[in-house]
Amino acid sequence: MSLLNQQRLYSDAQIEFAQSSPHLVWVTPPNRSMPLALRLQVFDLKGPRCAYCPEILTRENFTVDHIRPIARGGLTVLANLTVACRSCNSRKGATWAG
Repeated sequence: MSLLNQQRLYSDAQIEFAQSSPHLVWVTPPNRSMPLALRLQVFDLKGPRCAYCPEILTRENFTVDHIRPIARGGLTVLANLTVACRSCNSRKGATWAG
């Protein structure tokens, strides 16, 4: 599955239903709003190896990790972003060693 296809989580019908429903509030999670161009720039600058383990990643299977998590005051800027495999990024969560 390509990276562009992974970005799409819901069908057009599901989005239309959610936006028109009086019972649902449509919220874009802050951690899902990173532009694809920025994600690819992070990979090109800091990939292809996971920052936390020796796994080699591709442009299709990497995740972008906030070194200092947003929950701890981190920003979505290149200096605070790195490449991580899915398991390391999930395990790290909102921890920060700084």
